[in-house]
Amino acid sequence: RLFINESKKVAKGSGCSSVLMFMDVFSHGRVPRLNFPGMTVALAGEDLTARSLEGVKAKAILNVRTVSGGRLSRVRGAILLGLTRGIFQFEDKVLCLTGVPGSDQLDTMLVLDVDEEFGAVIAREGKMLPSDVSPQVLEYLLGIATELAVEGREGKPLGTLFVLGDTDSVMQYVKPLILNPFRGYAEEDRNVLNPFMDETLKELAHVDGAFVIRGDGVVETAGSLIEASTENVRLHAGLGTRHAAAASITQTTDSLAVVVSQTGQVTL
Repeated sequence: RLFINESKKVAKGSGCSSVLMFMDVFSHGRVPRLNFPGMTVALAGEDLTARSLEGVKAKAILNVRTVSGGRLSRVRGAILLGLTRGIFQFEDKVLCLTGVPGSDQLDTMLVLDVDEEFGAVIAREGKMLPSDVSPQVLEYLLGIATELAVEGREGKPLGTLFVLGDTDSVMQYVKPLILNPFRGYAEEDRNVLNPFMDETLKELAHVDGAFVIRGDGVVETAGSLIEASTENVRLHAGLGTRHAAAASITQTTDSLAVVVSQTGQVTL
């Protein structure tokens, strides 16, 4: 209660327009009362549902799946998802309240200037996402990618590439390396929003090549070779063929690529 009361003073004094609170800090039935007049309130955490947050008024619920316990990592993930949904804007200052999940104790208060944090790496012009990509799909896909990056598979680091959106155009630059393991399955069974797909995607990440995923989450193919031109691709030192393929296909089509590297990094 003391922490939340003081956070209201900080939010007002620093000119915050939004508040982001991580609700997975609290166990069931211990959700605090929130009242930040004139500010947009968003709730974040793992596996949050409207039912579990009954009685808490907020503009949005952001499910941030991450195996990183780092406070700033969790905050950045939530802000990124909020930007894709239009909950946060680049000109916003956001008061972030977080702590150890399940501890029932807020322990960190952070005022984040969105433009200062993300302006150098994300273009402000135009939309954050390709026109046909659902923010919820990106949310789930980032969760799977993060788990692959940190945990790998059976203790081994794995790298892979997901190409999301503008599928008709993307498929013109794709060559199968294996028989398509998703062919013949109903769309609802091969959608990344289906909880059963987590293990399937992680298992198939062993296979070389890219996953091609529609903007609504339906996986079209796996084990695909990207054959878009890399003529105008310029990469930072140390980035390899997956990043080159990601850059080439997103230059050529209106898609978004998510690359998981074997060093444990996720790149959009």
